[in-house]
Amino acid sequence: MEVPKPRNALETGPTSNGDSSSSPARFRLADLLHKKFDVRSFALTGLFVLAVFYTMYFVRAILLPLVLAVMLSYMLRLIVRAFARVRIMPAI
Repeated sequence: MEVPKPRNALETGPTSNGDSSSSPARFRLADLLHKKFDVRSFALTGLFVLAVFYTMYFVRAILLPLVLAVMLSYMLRLIVRAFARVRIMPAI
């Protein structure tokens, strides 16, 4: 089977003497999709995605109050600065 030639200079690796046969050619996405893939890698990727969603589901109880606190601090900072101009000191 013949390796397809790259269409532009970005698809080839760096060469020392300009000969593209000495460097490995980068395959296009279509060429990579025609190759066989390992079922285990596909299954592991799916399990990893499920684990990320599972973790995000339980982290939301911790993450939601933190995100709301940061957003409120940014929103209320304008009011605290306005009070400081009027010489009303912020609480500790």
